[in-house]
Amino acid sequence: MIHAFIDQHSNEFPIEQCCRSLKVSRSAFLRWRQRQANRTAKLDDDTDPAEVIAEIHDQSHGTYGARRVTAELRSGLGRWVNRKRVQRLMRLHGLHGVTRRRRSKGCTRSRAGDPRSDDLVERRFRPQRADR
Repeated sequence: MIHAFIDQHSNEFPIEQCCRSLKVSRSAFLRWRQRQANRTAKLDDDTDPAEVIAEIHDQSHGTYGARRVTAELRSGLGRWVNRKRVQRLMRLHGLHGVTRRRRSKGCTRSRAGDPRSDDLVERRFRPQRADR
């Protein structure tokens, strides 16, 4: 917030004087300004990969997820793109891959009609009272 104020008033007053009066180091302000410039450049650059990502996703008939799209961008098109960035862009545009893995059902549930094994140890499964 202070950095934005200094940036707004940098035309009226020198940066050093503003930083000194607001007790902010000049280097911290300049780093903030650099980050702001990089942020807008990155957001502008996101439009191009988003279109390519959507095209790759459509060519795969909607089956490719972020990992395969990233691999296609890197090896197929020779563009270096971070996988997390691809995930973020796919999430923004509502694109997701298809998962074909079966979910495990956990423990085995037996059916009522299945035959039971004989209890050779003669265990009692119905205790006479609690904690027994």
